[in-house]
Amino acid sequence: MRIALHCAAVGLGAVFLSACGSNVCDTSEAFDPSSKVGDCSVEVPARVLGSKSSCNGALGSCSDADKKILEGIMSCWDALPVCASGDQAAWVDQSNGCYDGAANLSESCRNAFFGDGIPGGQEDGGTDAGVIDAGPQPDTDGGGALDLVLTANESSIAMAWVKSQEGVVDHWEVHPLNAADIAEPVATVTPGEKLFYEEAVSAGVKKKYFVVGFNAAGEVATGSFPMEEMDAGTDAGMCNGPLDCPPEQVCNLGACQELPCTDSNVCPGGYVCDLQTDHRCERIFGFGDGGVDGGTSDAGVQDKTPRPFISELGQISTPQTAAYSADRVVSAFPSLNVDLEAVDTARQFMILEQEGQIFGYFTEDRGKTWRTIPVDPIGTHPKVVYEPQSRTMFACYNAFGGVRVRSSSDFGKTWKPAALDLVNPPSDDGGIGDAIQGCAMAPWQEGQILLTAVDGDRVVLWTVNKDLTLTMPDPEVVFTSTESQFAPKELDLATLPSDFIVHVLFTFSRPTTTSPDTEIADYYRDPGTGGFVYKPVHNQNGFDQSQPTVVVDPVTKRAVAAFTSNESTGGPKRDTIYLSFWTPSKVWATGSDLNIFAKNSLGTEYVNFPERKPGEDWIARSPSLAASKDGKIVLAFAAGEMVSTQPSLQVWSIPFSFDAQNVIIPAIKGYYAADASLVSPTRVVKPASQDTGGPVIAADEQISFYYGFVEGVGAMGDVANRPVIVSFPK
Repeated sequence: MRIALHCAAVGLGAVFLSACGSNVCDTSEAFDPSSKVGDCSVEVPARVLGSKSSCNGALGSCSDADKKILEGIMSCWDALPVCASGDQAAWVDQSNGCYDGAANLSESCRNAFFGDGIPGGQEDGGTDAGVIDAGPQPDTDGGGALDLVLTANESSIAMAWVKSQEGVVDHWEVHPLNAADIAEPVATVTPGEKLFYEEAVSAGVKKKYFVVGFNAAGEVATGSFPMEEMDAGTDAGMCNGPLDCPPEQVCNLGACQELPCTDSNVCPGGYVCDLQTDHRCERIFGFGDGGVDGGTSDAGVQDKTPRPFISELGQISTPQTAAYSADRVVSAFPSLNVDLEAVDTARQFMILEQEGQIFGYFTEDRGKTWRTIPVDPIGTHPKVVYEPQSRTMFACYNAFGGVRVRSSSDFGKTWKPAALDLVNPPSDDGGIGDAIQGCAMAPWQEGQILLTAVDGDRVVLWTVNKDLTLTMPDPEVVFTSTESQFAPKELDLATLPSDFIVHVLFTFSRPTTTSPDTEIADYYRDPGTGGFVYKPVHNQNGFDQSQPTVVVDPVTKRAVAAFTSNESTGGPKRDTIYLSFWTPSKVWATGSDLNIFAKNSLGTEYVNFPERKPGEDWIARSPSLAASKDGKIVLAFAAGEMVSTQPSLQVWSIPFSFDAQNVIIPAIKGYYAADASLVSPTRVVKPASQDTGGPVIAADEQISFYYGFVEGVGAMGDVANRPVIVSFPK
């Protein structure tokens, strides 16, 4: 069990107060909304949740779940930037978005706090049923066992629903109503395990929906008992975290064990390798003091009355222009090495490191509230991937000198006790074998993923099944170091299972006349031979390349990659990002025209990045790619202007399309489809060594993209603080 952080280390503003034991009313009282007004002409409340006395009076009408939503509203206000007059409309949208979660409050709590209407004109999620034809009716009193979550962009409405009780559903009916509350044709969703739906509509359309689940007999299905809220941590055993073990032992899934080592890279966070005597990982003195208590996934006492699978009436309008959501703080505690997976409009999962342990955070309401999921008391550099055909989520991370793999069959809410450890046997002389480290994963066939990692001087690949068995005991060797290509690291993996396409990208070193530099290799699985073929990804400017990321477009079946390098400008060496794409002739195409900071022929403007002005000194790094099911490809990255020799980084995003005309070389297609846009005003942490604060990007099975990163605080932005998620559309 982790120990609560001292208050001074928790965070800022409202989140600081909440983490120190005060209730949300204390937080609201201490927070002054006018501090966010800046030079804008906007009205803000004196206090977000009213005066302290009225807030405390209203709080008695709220459940624990309601209080989490109210805390989310305060966290959102805390994260708002100061309004600038030129961005007033966007700021108003962001501040109104802070109240999105209010529609999910219980009726008693919502009326107590927002009886005169939710600020920003938010609808209450639908108890006004309007004119509905005879037949199933929406839930109007909170008695249904179904929660409906909606979002929309300019051309689609997407929804997902969440069961609050267990029960078998044969099929679902989605009941739409138009702006005049006239019922439209019902849509049937099968099988019953599918929990989402979307509809193509034009911009500016207002609609309402409710969802009903039916059994095989055509009757409304009813839940039988509450969804089990299992302890998602380790099995009952000797330990739950590092402080439960002696200093010379680590906590390994419930058991205190010694961990042999040859260097400290094998040891979990907070441990170093004793190289003088015992050659084992030993805990650093004082590690864990002031740690965070992530708790468990305990959902509290639940109503055991069987309820029908019927949702309330939800309302949504398609925007003229889709926008990013406000920052949604995932956890109040400092984090590193985040990764993100998205299932649908409602469900997302973030995995990360906190105090040398692996934790997950799970949401079923599009990031408005988060549940803490302990994954492993040891481990570093976690990754997560979702295999949609079997609805299985996999996590991998460095642990015990190898790579550990775990799985979840409920979208990450709980993790199965068993673990697959990919480790090398001891060497012939009884010493420690080469460490297997640095995993990357991608979905494969139903119930399977591909997992790649560095094994000594090799890059290897396994096929892992959802029951954590391997299809073959020995991995497939993708790459073996040579004198001219060695030291592989920074792996990424992309697949298109339907066409058996596999791309394994990584950074390798090569000798030069002065010192080794690094380049990007792609090993592409040849569909004819089944073997891997080397395809260079790097550009030709002679600078180091690193941080590769890759994705396969499911529509064109072509891959897109991005990596960090330097500009060929003759000026200071500054990190920038290059994009590269797979051509029909099965080679990678890249160049200075695909630099994020590419200039026009006159050198007077940055064609993809108008926010950067000539003469300004910027950098870009940490690229991450995602592709939606309909072929939208989006690159996320950290970028910012150099200030006193240090960059101030924020999250940016830019779309790519194989159909977009290259503005530098007009005869070529395959280019950025729009200008780069700012995802969040919050700074991204700039950690040292191999750690990262993101950003990472994920696409769900519907229309949304999600951006995850760690907030950077301190004068240089190099102190890791809270993990944050932003959704698009909001």
